[in-house]
Amino acid sequence: VQVHDTFGLTDYGFALYRERGNKNELISSRSHSVRSCGVHHGDTIYLTPLNGALWSKDPASHPSTSKAVNNTPSGEPVIDAPSKFAPPRGPSLTLQEDDVDLQLWKLDGKVQRKKDDKFCRHGANACCVHCSPLEPFDEAYLKEQNVKHLSFHAYLRKLTAGVD
Repeated sequence: VQVHDTFGLTDYGFALYRERGNKNELISSRSHSVRSCGVHHGDTIYLTPLNGALWSKDPASHPSTSKAVNNTPSGEPVIDAPSKFAPPRGPSLTLQEDDVDLQLWKLDGKVQRKKDDKFCRHGANACCVHCSPLEPFDEAYLKEQNVKHLSFHAYLRKLTAGVD
């Protein structure tokens, strides 16, 4: 109910998941609290529509100010408060990324490794598990190199890995 009201959705045709890819669904229940479901502050929750009509707003369900009824004590029309998640009206804002970010996004960002003579049994132009490039967020590599913090672009790659 809180998700429905917060985002101003028209129906309950959605599901909440703990993991990307519709894994580990959070079952909606009035008898269970958020904490009893194992969700804590800062956890990422994924909202997925169950049908195509979730994001469309029905104009009949949201009356405009011209069709509003005078049902307040002062006789003024009731105006629906705009949702804080509604797209802005008027001229659209175009955001422009920095040139550095655009250049870094074009790079694959993988950590190149040299051929290991102990383990690699292939030619000079081939590649195996021991010498193939690693993702910048590879946990084993980060521990081996004693890296404490990911770069911002490596973090973005980690979040978007497997989305395509």
